[in-house]
Amino acid sequence: MDTFPSLSGYSFLKVLGKGAFGKVFLAQSDKGISVAVKQVKKNKVTDLQTLKEIMNMRRVLDHDNVIKLLDVQEDPEYYYMILEYAANGEFFDYIGSGLREDMAQFYFRQLVLALEYMHSNNVCHRDLKLENILLDADYNLKVCDLGFSRLLSTTEGPAVMYTMCGSPAYVAPEVLLGQGYDGSAADIWSCGVILVAMLSACLPVEDRAWDGDPFYDRLKKHQYDYEPWGQQLHGAAEDLCKHMLEVDPQLRWKWPQIKSHPFYTGAQTSLAAALPALMQAQRLGQVPEPITAPMSVVYRSVPGGADLGAGQQGELATAERDGLDMAEIIKRQEIEASINSLVFFEGERTATSFVVRPGKVISEFVNSLAERLTAVGWAVRAEEGPEGPALCAKQATPRGKLAMRLTLARDEHGCVVGSCEHLQGDRLLFGRLFTRFARSLAA
Repeated sequence: MDTFPSLSGYSFLKVLGKGAFGKVFLAQSDKGISVAVKQVKKNKVTDLQTLKEIMNMRRVLDHDNVIKLLDVQEDPEYYYMILEYAANGEFFDYIGSGLREDMAQFYFRQLVLALEYMHSNNVCHRDLKLENILLDADYNLKVCDLGFSRLLSTTEGPAVMYTMCGSPAYVAPEVLLGQGYDGSAADIWSCGVILVAMLSACLPVEDRAWDGDPFYDRLKKHQYDYEPWGQQLHGAAEDLCKHMLEVDPQLRWKWPQIKSHPFYTGAQTSLAAALPALMQAQRLGQVPEPITAPMSVVYRSVPGGADLGAGQQGELATAERDGLDMAEIIKRQEIEASINSLVFFEGERTATSFVVRPGKVISEFVNSLAERLTAVGWAVRAEEGPEGPALCAKQATPRGKLAMRLTLARDEHGCVVGSCEHLQGDRLLFGRLFTRFARSLAA
């Protein structure tokens, strides 16, 4: 039984998420407005001054595409941040196998407007990722979780930042060098990663964005063709990604250049009216193709060497990599973690359910499922799980090792119900492969 705190002006309805540092609640104000209340344990806050600075920065931000900080309260044990509520959860959960290009353009514009606004108000985010973007009741984009945010400049001039923070797959390469970086340029790199993910459902770099890594070296030369995500970028989209994922922060495009690019300016037809139906269908993998074809532009090519062969891809994906000690980064993030660790979605995201036709004997279905997985390149091991028969499956991909566990049971209607749990690897790639596999099982 969950216990709710008592805050003046708010009635608590339910728990949205739990973390090591507190909970996130859905509450309603005395005026009938739904809000998210983020709870932070005082004994977990190691730097009260930093917490106050973050709250002050959030108070000045008032943009349609940035989650608003509405109020701050405290009791003897916790701080409470009362935030705008985003009813449709994490943007991540809608990516599926990638957004239709006109939908990606729509959300990319909202993301650019949000970050440009933050930068114009002297605030950089420093932890942009799909999980830190929410969707409101009308499916409009909302940037959230500003726990890593900092001022871009002070009375002494532009701020040079040194803290290595953010999620490895989204962080700009200069952040990892430890020699100082510009927060606005780092945010633009992260926006480029998000654009790639929206269009291809893959991340261009996992946790290997440092010199000497073959994947990263290819990225520096803009040689995308051998990567699964690169093969899905074309024309204007590919050109813009190249400029935003420019390794040299001095050459990386800024907001005026990005906003004048054909990918940003093209296809301005509003999707607002159709957005709820489109995004609900997107979550189910049922979005129809657009009427108009993707744009094609001539883009600047960057010379480079030959593409990697398939065998080399597998070797690179599974090879040991030296360099960055991520544990060292984590040690530097205590205050940010106390704010950022809590989730804004309800329930667990790591498991996905699917239903197949009734009438199958589970043991026979397990054998059939193992054969089908083996036929498409998975290494499969059968086991007996606490909830019934299970299969553990793993596969080497160009994005690294991918692993999942499928647990099978029969529901009250006689259908075989499977729960597919992500264990290891690129979650976007997992979601895309699982969606295709679940459809084939239900056929």
